[in-house]
Amino acid sequence: MSFSGASNRFEGIFTIITYILIYYNSKYYFKNYRGFTTILSVLYILICAFAIIQFYIKPNFYLVPIFQRGATGTFGNTNFMGSFVSIVLPAFILGSIFKNRKIYYIGSVFGFSAMLLCLARSSWVAFVISIILITLYLIFKKIKNILKDFLL
Repeated sequence: MSFSGASNRFEGIFTIITYILIYYNSKYYFKNYRGFTTILSVLYILICAFAIIQFYIKPNFYLVPIFQRGATGTFGNTNFMGSFVSIVLPAFILGSIFKNRKIYYIGSVFGFSAMLLCLARSSWVAFVISIILITLYLIFKKIKNILKDFLL
């Protein structure tokens, strides 16, 4: 169990080794290039789209939710999916406001939908707190025109 993790969780030593290897490779070998944010945005949208489809269609294969409720995307756990979305969603919302690119707007819509469908209350709380902090930041920086778009 220490190598593979508990059943339906898979958080054993292989997962920790993978995290360490990803960190090491990204720290020493990662070279930033132009299309990197676009690739990450498309991957985020695909994971959220898969979670939305999963919630309504209920597939009968490996990535069925552990708790038999809510959308999990490719994570297998509604809490993990909710955490992922609540971390990335504010960045997409701010990207759609400041950069005015359609991919960020599409990511915001898909991310918000996936966050609601994963049924993890912790992600909703984290999202509300991040929205409050972003709103306070925009008020204190006196960015009125962006604040109106953000609240809309």
